[in-house]
Amino acid sequence: MHCDLPNNTPPTKCSGNPFCRPPVGTGTLDCTGWNSCSNSDRAAFCVKGFPDKATLVSPSSGTHFYSFSPPIDFSWNALTAAQMGEGCPSGGRYYKAYLATKLDFSDQVEICSNGWTTGKTSCNPYSMTGKPYGTYYWRVDTTNSDQITHSDPGTFTYTENPLAWFQTTDGDIHANDSVTSSMPSCSGTDYLSLNGGGGSPGVVSWGEGDSIGVGSGKVSETNWQAKTGSISTQISYEYLINRLKVDQTTPQCLIGTGDCSIPSTGTYFVNNDVTITGRVIGSNEKVVIFVNGNVHVPGNITVAEGGFFALITKGDITFDSTANQAHGFYLSDGAVTVAAGSNLFSGQGSFVGLGEVIFSRNLANNCTPAESFSSRPDLFINAPLEFQYSSFLFQEVAP
Repeated sequence: MHCDLPNNTPPTKCSGNPFCRPPVGTGTLDCTGWNSCSNSDRAAFCVKGFPDKATLVSPSSGTHFYSFSPPIDFSWNALTAAQMGEGCPSGGRYYKAYLATKLDFSDQVEICSNGWTTGKTSCNPYSMTGKPYGTYYWRVDTTNSDQITHSDPGTFTYTENPLAWFQTTDGDIHANDSVTSSMPSCSGTDYLSLNGGGGSPGVVSWGEGDSIGVGSGKVSETNWQAKTGSISTQISYEYLINRLKVDQTTPQCLIGTGDCSIPSTGTYFVNNDVTITGRVIGSNEKVVIFVNGNVHVPGNITVAEGGFFALITKGDITFDSTANQAHGFYLSDGAVTVAAGSNLFSGQGSFVGLGEVIFSRNLANNCTPAESFSSRPDLFINAPLEFQYSSFLFQEVAP
């Protein structure tokens, strides 16, 4: 190293010019005066140590992101000038954030680069759209243009949308086969059956298999569950239509079009497949409809407190993708189906499929249930005696 300094100036400039010489015969490096070096030969000089590590702030290690999650905010702590390398050119000090799928960062990609002087200690929100699902690592490098220090790595998981699932409040659940609702860890709730207004959940029972499938959740706060085996029931279309002495000789509704607007208070019989349009059942209305066929419900059917509605079919009951609410007592000798759609289906009352129950909703964010059912004690109280069987709340009886 050769001095390249003016008189009486502290040593802040150095040169690698081999023609620079100390004073002859002194045996020491004399930095007074110029030692045969031109101005253009002078180079900036600073003592550079390794900068300090950045401390990662967000996302914290172990965070789980999904395909529907918003872009990720990566951030870390700010370092002082001394921590970055005092005296070095400010333009050479910066942060760089990297993302990798391997812990050794051999496949790293740069997320962002921020100059230290900007004071910015975060990246612009970073989208994971199109990235493979799996475990990711990220870190921040601090540099002063000569030395680089890696932060300790952070890690997070990126996965696809969880499987759709359903949840109930208060009402009982039964299946002659098995009960499965794959609750994800991101659901924010622990239970398949939540406590109702009375402070208790429903009972969950099943006929076949070893246990109830609840994913990352639990059955209920009280863990009320039972393996009962298959349960047969006499409550069916034929049983109820005969018990209520329904006149089957004079079908109602608009038979010619296949559409049926829900009429006012009364018991009605339809002798063909039909589409029943939704409406609000008033607090003083009690409507019972028997259908000797299949029913599609394209709209919401809601029941004010004090009212009652029942739909009993020989065939299937299908709530179309455009139906997001259904209140009342629904019994099908075939299947009760909630058709595919991207909106939450909310049911209140009793839903009984003697053949099967099919839930097909799939939300953009399945951390919340795709179908949610709750009991309606007022519907039970207002129902004809033939409907008052509590064991059928949210019952699925599958082959």
